[in-house]
Amino acid sequence: MEYLKRLYYDFVSKIVFHVAQAIDDIRVPFTKKKVKYKHVLESKSLLKKGDIILTRTMGELTTFLIPGHWKHGMVYGGNGKVIEATRIGVHESYLEDALMKTDQFAILRVKGITEDKVDIFYSYAELQIGKAYDFGLKVWDEDSQYCTEILYHGLNKSMGKGFVVLRETLGFPTFTPDDCYKASKKFDIIYQRRK
Repeated sequence: MEYLKRLYYDFVSKIVFHVAQAIDDIRVPFTKKKVKYKHVLESKSLLKKGDIILTRTMGELTTFLIPGHWKHGMVYGGNGKVIEATRIGVHESYLEDALMKTDQFAILRVKGITEDKVDIFYSYAELQIGKAYDFGLKVWDEDSQYCTEILYHGLNKSMGKGFVVLRETLGFPTFTPDDCYKASKKFDIIYQRRK
């Protein structure tokens, strides 16, 4: 049975990979991003290393395909930069660049996280830089990473196995940005820009 499940995952992940590659650049015309530089400045003073930033960008076809309100997740480095996984792979971006192309964002902080656990979490994210994007959403395979897969593994390594759990989405075990946002017992919402 496990073998058949893996075959299914491999088959579906190949389809997802090709569909995602084909639609990733499709945008609804005449959409204007709502996050302004003043919103980034407002939130920047609240950010701490290890904070999780969730975003939503209207007008992208992928926004309609990813379940839930929040569509992307990244981790803040405390240095004006974030680590995120996008179609070009896992990389560092300036906070302003990452947020100014979105319409909404939220900042979450792990409740009760200590500085040493933040370092473990962020170090895990740093080690992922340069890896390919995981279009197949194979959370069990750390050779490539999707955005919240970095969060899933990093949080479980720093806070303990099972701190965040997977749930099935389209038959796949996944950890989505919405899963992160809805885990209110584990995260504090530090800031939200949802207009």
